[in-house]
Amino acid sequence: MFQDTLDQLEKQTNPEQWPLVRHVYMDLMLAKMWDNVQVYPVESLQTSILVGHEPDTPSEQQLVILPILQEKTVSMDRLSSYFKALRAADFANQKGQPLSKLTLAIIAPDSTIVYYHIQPGLVPPTSSSSNVNTDNNNDDDD
Repeated sequence: MFQDTLDQLEKQTNPEQWPLVRHVYMDLMLAKMWDNVQVYPVESLQTSILVGHEPDTPSEQQLVILPILQEKTVSMDRLSSYFKALRAADFANQKGQPLSKLTLAIIAPDSTIVYYHIQPGLVPPTSSSSNVNTDNNNDDDD
């Protein structure tokens, strides 16, 4: 039965992205013991996302998970484009509210997966010298 589900998911997933989607799906279902994980293609991202919720959490607290390789460069612009693409594809939580959090499933070459939660409105750090205290006065030098 599990293999039948994987076969169905493979048919609806971009063939280039299937190994990533399969790996994350299997991790969520078999290792993390999630009950219900759905896979949805997102044409504008040329991949599929996984939607589900962690065990012992309310079903309305669904996570939208985007599998990516560790080698992929993720910038603030790229994160913004992920949110825009998912909003354009009408992904929302079960209450119909716009997507408030995206979880990146970052897959390392050794097949380790790190789940990283991202929320819209992130602001990159600034390197303003006025915010950094560079005064190295030390009374112990006397």
